[in-house]
Amino acid sequence: MSLPVSEVATRVWQAPAVLVDQVDRDTAEHLVAVLEEVGLETAIADSSSPPPAPILYDLAVQVVDTGRVGEIVNALSAVLGLEPVQTYELLATPPGSILGSVGEASALALEQRLGPGARILRSPSGEGPYDLFVEPGYSLPPTVLRRLPQIMEDDGIGYIPLGLEHENAEQLWAVLKSHAGARLIPRDLVRFEVILSAPADPDPERIAFLEEAFGIPPAVAAQVLQAAPVSLADDLTLDAAGHAVHRCRALSIPAVREPMYFGRAGVRVDEVKDRTEFNRTLTRLGIAPPDRLPAQIARDLADLEARRLMSALTNSGAKARFTEPVTNGRER
Repeated sequence: MSLPVSEVATRVWQAPAVLVDQVDRDTAEHLVAVLEEVGLETAIADSSSPPPAPILYDLAVQVVDTGRVGEIVNALSAVLGLEPVQTYELLATPPGSILGSVGEASALALEQRLGPGARILRSPSGEGPYDLFVEPGYSLPPTVLRRLPQIMEDDGIGYIPLGLEHENAEQLWAVLKSHAGARLIPRDLVRFEVILSAPADPDPERIAFLEEAFGIPPAVAAQVLQAAPVSLADDLTLDAAGHAVHRCRALSIPAVREPMYFGRAGVRVDEVKDRTEFNRTLTRLGIAPPDRLPAQIARDLADLEARRLMSALTNSGAKARFTEPVTNGRER
């Protein structure tokens, strides 16, 4: 093939796609044999009836099982050609975007490569809607606020569902790209959860609703309604989460919609079973063991980092809990 290596790689990522055309039958059969030897599924098609253009996707990877984060990072690093620390940074930056303009076959192959505990979300490349995420503590520049007056009605931070189409998103990105504290995100790469934000009286109507809407058994629904903040449902689209919140509020259940994996948290340890194992766990994670307990082990971590730390602490026998993130001595 006379194609540049970069073009061959692009077409492989975008499979099913035409890799080479206008060749005779013998050459085509030889290429199929060679490509199948290196693990590519190929077929010969008539040049007069080319296959339809592939549907391309942008991909994000969410780490669901933090116990496998090391394996997931290593597998993904091998695919992307990055150092593990670089891959981990990508995954820890929500929504975990890792690849753009790839075909369905590549997405499926990547799912198999990463194995259980990793979830791949797809968004059709170059299509909306796009939403805005503003990091806590970051202020949008006046030029952006003038373009988006609806932000000024809110506090202008967190996940803001603008619903921009591609052309409008490109125009906004031309202004935002030099600002590290804000980024545009394809909505299809984000999942949401419904959070009970404050306690609610466990009357029979609300208990029945929790079972019908979220599958929460009546035997525990009363405790759930008193356990705020707590997640009532997760892995929902923006619209589905919004609908669920609307239904909650109709029954005076204080609920909010939050994007999954975008939060930050601190981690506090109250007690441990084995101090030696506890110290070893923290040292392995690059955290200095505290002199005494209880202690605030971490003050402000990205969601993946906080969940990874909590998983390691729990496995070591420690009793730990998430806390509100603290920056410069102040809670956010």
